[in-house]
Amino acid sequence: MGTKWLDNKRAENLFVIVNGILIDGRACKGNINIPDGVTSIGNSAFELCGDLTSVGIPNSVTNIAYAAFSHCSHLVNVSIPSSVTSIGDDAFYDCSRLTSISIPSSVTSIGGAAFARCSGLTSISIPNSVTSIGYIAFQGCNENLIIYTEEGSYAVTYAKENGLTVKLIPKNPPNQDNINNIPPKDVGNNNTSENTDQKIQKQPKLKKVKKFKAVAKKKGLALKWKKVSGASGYQIQVSTKKNFKGAKTYTVKNRTKYTISKLKSRKKYYIRIRAYKNYRAENGKPKKAYGKYATINKKTK
Repeated sequence: MGTKWLDNKRAENLFVIVNGILIDGRACKGNINIPDGVTSIGNSAFELCGDLTSVGIPNSVTNIAYAAFSHCSHLVNVSIPSSVTSIGDDAFYDCSRLTSISIPSSVTSIGGAAFARCSGLTSISIPNSVTSIGYIAFQGCNENLIIYTEEGSYAVTYAKENGLTVKLIPKNPPNQDNINNIPPKDVGNNNTSENTDQKIQKQPKLKKVKKFKAVAKKKGLALKWKKVSGASGYQIQVSTKKNFKGAKTYTVKNRTKYTISKLKSRKKYYIRIRAYKNYRAENGKPKKAYGKYATINKKTK
């Protein structure tokens, strides 16, 4: 699929689709609707589409892949349907004119830097179906960014770890017109549910995880490690890059084993783990203290 092949396909149709995957739409401008039947928006499919302003995604799409809409500097509106289950790394990176995003309850993972440098983004709703949010997913977003989510969701945990603001919404939320009237509950607020019974204490020190090992599985890795005394849980990051750019982050509690699946076959991965402990700072706010990372690498089967 060289440049000449792609140019010929673009001449036939603005959307270049192969086996249900939209691999290129970079000739598109203005308001567009992706055709029904597309199952995946491929890597960099609309990257650098500076004249793209609005995107309608059909219910046939299940995946928005790596950098699909990155650097779409004039994109102001995108509607993500309830068929989508994953949003890839850098998917909307540097879409500076996006102001709000609603993630449907079908989505389970948001990739690393997925919305990084979206400097106009002030509102994003994340359902409790999301169990994984990647490294620096919202780095460089508007300083007034608010994450709307439910009590106990992974988004609350992620926000706490990354200093982001949350508005907790009821499980049966009001209509969208009234959502902005919900008073914000800062993730550091004493009203958050996690660890409200902890006493104020100095920041604890945690030891580095020892005996961290990985066993190769088919498209996966089985991890195990030695328990760290006093730890509330462990943070694990996995990436194909040594510098962990775009890493996926997992939080594990009350376990010293964890299996990561849905990885690429026969691919080398870098994995690091650190222990954390929940505590209350002197100002009464709940915080996390982290130990140092232990890092290994392993190739999947």
